Amino acid sequence: MSKIKTIHINNFKFFGVSKPIVLDGKNLLLYGENGSGKSSIYNALYTLLEAASKTQDETRKYFVPLTDATPESLVNIHAQQDEQGNINSCIEVTDDADKIYRLSLNKVDLCGNDSFKESQRSSDFISYKELFLFQLFRNSELSDLHDVFQRAVVPYLQCSTFEYRGQELSSLSSLFESYSDIESIKDNNPKGKKVIYKKGDKYKAYLKLEERINIELQELIDYINAQLPSTIRSFGYNFNAFLRYENQSHKKYDMRLEHIPYKVFLEIDEYNGQHVSIKHPNVFLNEAKMSALAFAIRWAILTRRPDLNSTPDALHVLVLDDIMISLDMGNREKLIKFILNDTRAKEYQLLFFTHEHILFEAIYRELGLQYSNSRTKALTDDWAIMEMYEHKIGSKSFPIIQPHLSSYGRALAYFNGSDRPIDYMASGNALR
Repeated sequence: MSKIKTIHINNFKFFGVSKPIVLDGKNLLLYGENGSGKSSIYNALYTLLEAASKTQDETRKYFVPLTDATPESLVNIHAQQDEQGNINSCIEVTDDADKIYRLSLNKVDLCGNDSFKESQRSSDFISYKELFLFQLFRNSELSDLHDVFQRAVVPYLQCSTFEYRGQELSSLSSLFESYSDIESIKDNNPKGKKVIYKKGDKYKAYLKLEERINIELQELIDYINAQLPSTIRSFGYNFNAFLRYENQSHKKYDMRLEHIPYKVFLEIDEYNGQHVSIKHPNVFLNEAKMSALAFAIRWAILTRRPDLNSTPDALHVLVLDDIMISLDMGNREKLIKFILNDTRAKEYQLLFFTHEHILFEAIYRELGLQYSNSRTKALTDDWAIMEMYEHKIGSKSFPIIQPHLSSYGRALAYFNGSDRPIDYMASGNALR
């Protein structure tokens, strides 16, 4: 598998003119205080990989200067134009084979690139925001995870190859793109009006496509339901949850179609050994249990992906951003051990991000225990341990990324300004 060697984020989000972040293909554990730019790294990697399924115009809008006419710009607000009027805003990743993946205003060839789509499908992003979406329902609403699946699942999963109107569709996203393209299945009648003939061949093909979508999603739901019990119990919880799938469908009118989206309802049917029927789990469970349940679902989806050995040249990156923030320390330790010891996780280059120093130290401590008895490998052979801080000069702020040091080592580094600006106050705080 391919791993990230360097990440270069320049004039993008919180990053101004900057140097590459060097990982050398190692996993990353990164502590970043609030406002230090940690989320900018997450967003940069996400933007880069998402470009595989976006158009060039959709991507260029992120790299133009911010104005009232360009509200989706992600260019750093302090970025300066050069003599030619260009702003060198870019995201660039180099892998361990020295292959360069670059995205900028004038470099958008990754967009729609079939080869790069393998990297997108072989990587994943799980954040606390995404896990929180599993419980963001009112008491009067059923927990329908349709939007979660469309955003975080459908773009990344392959499916059985399906032929539709002369095309071979092999991903869930391609199935849905074809399904949504109503205009493509309309025929011109003799009067010049576009209609959808109920007995026409294109409509019959459309029905088969709809059937394929439901088959693929139902198989995914069945797989998730089979995985949930063991993962939930690994947290020490005694309840059983399941997903209930409601088919994608449509209504056929005389001259048009109306899509009816699929639904994925989250329910609980057993709690502490008793059979129950809980249709509002976000109200019934506390936040820690809901977070564990959301993670269990996302992890099951991750393990459902094809064998990553089938894409040896693609990036295999798993980015985890503060996913343990809603858990108490006991459950955090269980989740840390679960991820670090899981066979599937070992197939990825893991990037752990957190803004909580206690959690950072807990993961660091567990890693130290795992490598303590190894005679062949040290922790630093496999892991880059880094910290990230905001630094201000006048009215401008920028991120500083540095290796993790002991309190004394940090104090000395700030005092001498060896790998960061001299900061006597920070030096004193580190000594405390």
